[in-house]
Amino acid sequence: MLNLTQEAIKLLRSLKDGYMRGLAYDTAWAAMVPENKHSKKPLFSKSLLEVITGQNPDGSWGAEVDYYHDRLISTLASIVSLKKTHKADKFKDRIESGEDYIWYNISRLRTEPQETVGFELLFPSLMNEANNLGLNLPYREKYYEPIKEKKMNMAIAQMIASNDTTITYSLEFLGDYATENILLKAQNINGSISNSPAATAFMLTKMHDKNALNYVNTVLNFNGGSAMTLYPFDIFETGWVIDYFMKSDLPIKKHFLEKVEDLGKLWSKAGISMSQLYSFRDLDDTTTVFNILNKTNHKLDPSVFEEYESDEYFNCYPLERSPSPLVNIKVLSVLNNIKGYARRDEVIDKILKFLYKTREDDGYWLDKWNVSPYYCTGLALEAIGDLDDSMSGPALEWMINTQNDDGSWGQKVSNMEETAYSVLALLHHHLNIEKIDSSIINNGLRYLEKHFQTNYYPELWIGKGLYCPENVAKASVIAALYLGKSLKN
Repeated sequence: MLNLTQEAIKLLRSLKDGYMRGLAYDTAWAAMVPENKHSKKPLFSKSLLEVITGQNPDGSWGAEVDYYHDRLISTLASIVSLKKTHKADKFKDRIESGEDYIWYNISRLRTEPQETVGFELLFPSLMNEANNLGLNLPYREKYYEPIKEKKMNMAIAQMIASNDTTITYSLEFLGDYATENILLKAQNINGSISNSPAATAFMLTKMHDKNALNYVNTVLNFNGGSAMTLYPFDIFETGWVIDYFMKSDLPIKKHFLEKVEDLGKLWSKAGISMSQLYSFRDLDDTTTVFNILNKTNHKLDPSVFEEYESDEYFNCYPLERSPSPLVNIKVLSVLNNIKGYARRDEVIDKILKFLYKTREDDGYWLDKWNVSPYYCTGLALEAIGDLDDSMSGPALEWMINTQNDDGSWGQKVSNMEETAYSVLALLHHHLNIEKIDSSIINNGLRYLEKHFQTNYYPELWIGKGLYCPENVAKASVIAALYLGKSLKN
């Protein structure tokens, strides 16, 4: 019989620096690092092997979830890595299949609502590299060139002056513009460039650096040669897991209090980052950790959110190209739990207006950090509650109507994570707002229970490619199943 309390404790004890499966995009960058400046032989031969064996039947590389921004940039990086090796001729068929995939699918980028992180910089930079290598690709498709050139000039100026810019996370877009001075300025104490394996591998293609080498080796050892897209991400992983467990009232408070205290020590007046080794604070992690600390009797100043506020909405990071509905939803959730915010009613009204503008025609929301509409919409239903029936009503109806016959939810494929998001949202509504047909929730709970041991978590989160923070996904499932007990009692 499934013991959810023990599963939660086991998961908490496993948390350290953050874990996810490797990504094709970052692995391809590791495979591009040569043994030395006089050789085309890869330094990380296991990464090259991961690239070779990671090609999909349609010629692409990338996540299991078919998302064109991920597949195209992963495929482009992979064929560039194969073309740059000392055995490029051996991979001729694989490269040509990848080229065909890009030719056939590049126009489909326009069909997707969200880009992967840094795509407008990374994709044209890689296309330029591919052109120099003589790869056969649709170079006339210059979707992002004007944006790239504008950002390129701004980024180089910023990085020459200081490394205090989030654009360093996508530093590999600089290509031949990168100098040793820029690279060393952008380097973290752990040897990485902004906790990005791809950016750090790029650094190693330009210069030898012992600390960068040690960092990439550490990352590659987790998955036998394939590279995560982010490491470490300790605050992100720990914060999200604890937030889910607190939401479900799992009786394990004593087991996570030490981790909560650690988060409290890392808190600053400007909020918090996704890792203690990443200097750029963001509103997503800040709202999550604020909620945790607030619920465990830490006295925090809610004016921290003012740093992220603009005229119409809240930003996740400074200078971002597009706002995130999700982080605004999370600010709304925080304001539901505190009363001491001086402009509370004004800010709630601002957020509700923004959410009304950004919802899709069927009443759900999409976000820049996750391809699943159930992630953002589930949190929106919890935060909006009975504040605005004109939004919560259609969102609730959409979520109920999109349940699959087997009790699951999933935009692309039925899966545990999106089912957990939906079950948590419907349970919250059923227990706190108004009753809904409990069979809908029970069918979702049965799906989660039936598939719990399969550990099938597709990549739904948006980084430079699609990824899955598996411990966070598991925590959402455990939380949904445990909270579901209240429905049966």
